[in-house]
Amino acid sequence: MRDEKGNITIKSVYKWLRSDKGKKYSFAIFYLLFFIIIFVFFATPNSENLHNDTNNIPENEPESTLPFITSKLENEDYKFTYQILIDDEEQIYNGLKQNQKITLTTDDETLNYEYKDGNLVSEEENNNLETTFLDIFEIKRIIKNSELISEVKYPSTNKYAYNYEINGSDLGEILKIDNSSLDTNEIVVEANENKDISSITINIVNFMSNIKEDNYSSYKIIITYGDIDE
Repeated sequence: MRDEKGNITIKSVYKWLRSDKGKKYSFAIFYLLFFIIIFVFFATPNSENLHNDTNNIPENEPESTLPFITSKLENEDYKFTYQILIDDEEQIYNGLKQNQKITLTTDDETLNYEYKDGNLVSEEENNNLETTFLDIFEIKRIIKNSELISEVKYPSTNKYAYNYEINGSDLGEILKIDNSSLDTNEIVVEANENKDISSITINIVNFMSNIKEDNYSSYKIIITYGDIDE
């Protein structure tokens, strides 16, 4: 394998491989080099994939599965209005979230809620279905199990509207309410140009008509959020 000067060169190796003795080992050497190349290829990190992984993480969006931001509603204080529309009847509450407490007020009553062990519960023990949607974590869970039908951006205001649908059976499973209906229910999330939520409209007329065995013409819950720390 060495040349006339005793050195190993490409030319001397090639000449040795062409010899009768070298031909006996050429097959083994080929496969040895082949496996070394394969090992090096798979052991080396793919720099392009690493670059893509880090750049695909959305900025300022902790929930990458949602196209809007919920963190401010989860962690900060704010005022909001909570509107319940059932057929021709309307009930509007003024809402306030402070720390782990939520308060709803009207001229006639005050309702108090507090997060305990991760659940939003009422101090007055009036945990009805409508007040379930006070909980942004519960709303987020419902939306994650819904289908995004359309996303609209309004150029004049740079605001967004996200339209979701969920059938009664899936919604009932989330809320632990027996409902076999496959009729769709609608959720519309509106957000500002920064993707912070400004309002959520929950249209559950089909769901409520099924579980209460009543033919409602309208059953909506509309939550309109004020400025954070307003």
